[in-house]
Amino acid sequence: MQVARTDGGDHIRSATHPEVGGGEAVNQQELPADGGADAVNEQEPLADGGADAVRGNVAVPGADGPGEDQRLVALLRELVSGDRKMKTAAYLGVSYRTLDRALETGVLRSRIRDALKRRMLEEGGEAGLRHRARVEALEQRAESMDERVAALEQAQEATEKATSSAVGELARGLEDGNATVEALAGRLARLEQQRARERRSGAVGNGAVEPVTGPGRSVVTAEPQPGEAESYGASMALVEEWRTLIRRRGEGSKTEQAKDRERVMELEIVLIGEHGLALPPNTEPLHPSERERYLGWRRRELADLQGERRRRVALRWVRRVLTFGVWRR
Repeated sequence: MQVARTDGGDHIRSATHPEVGGGEAVNQQELPADGGADAVNEQEPLADGGADAVRGNVAVPGADGPGEDQRLVALLRELVSGDRKMKTAAYLGVSYRTLDRALETGVLRSRIRDALKRRMLEEGGEAGLRHRARVEALEQRAESMDERVAALEQAQEATEKATSSAVGELARGLEDGNATVEALAGRLARLEQQRARERRSGAVGNGAVEPVTGPGRSVVTAEPQPGEAESYGASMALVEEWRTLIRRRGEGSKTEQAKDRERVMELEIVLIGEHGLALPPNTEPLHPSERERYLGWRRRELADLQGERRRRVALRWVRRVLTFGVWRR
């Protein structure tokens, strides 16, 4: 047996024939245990992955995997937020029961999954569908705000009616409760006028002209009377305006009616306080001692009407702020 190179060669070359094995034993070279040609090139075989793994590609999960369903369920919950189940079911074209079952279980059936994907394509993807959900939420908030404004307006109207009715009842109660005092004051005024006429009777007998006297000079009537312009004098224009406002009472919008009531109170204060005139339902001239009482409740009524007008103006500005300037009535 000859030994070839011991430093460069890996195996012993035998010069003699082996007893068994034939020529296969001439070159005794050890083969790798496994791996085939890959082992020759010093590459480890891959456990799985096939041709894609050989090319360095990683396997991708299916498009309809559980991860996508989770995103779709989250998107579905966002669409129905704010109690919009019925509207969302109609938008997706599925029944309310199908939508409710998907929300409860978190499992999407093929029909609702396809509907969500179709709507995503129509809205430009998931971001577009979420944007639509936010827009619908804002619209719902605007509708709720409109309902709150309408309820506030109804409450204001009810308050206005209650306040007006209470003021009217109070005024009537004051007038009815003091009817006896007014009657006595009227009698006293008539006695004073009679005494004045008696004192002037001597002057009339001497050829003097008696001036115009009587209720027509100091009591305002709802309808015009002959010769009243001379009796009322400078207050005639105020009397005519007062009659016009009284005749159209209850006409026009609520704002116009409030302005008319306020103006009537202003006119009555001037007619009673500055011109000494009595107003219906009085049929007799007012005694000076009663004049302040009549002026007092009218001044309070005027203050209440002016305060009510300021509250309406403030409420109108609040509505415009809450509705971003949309509500301008």
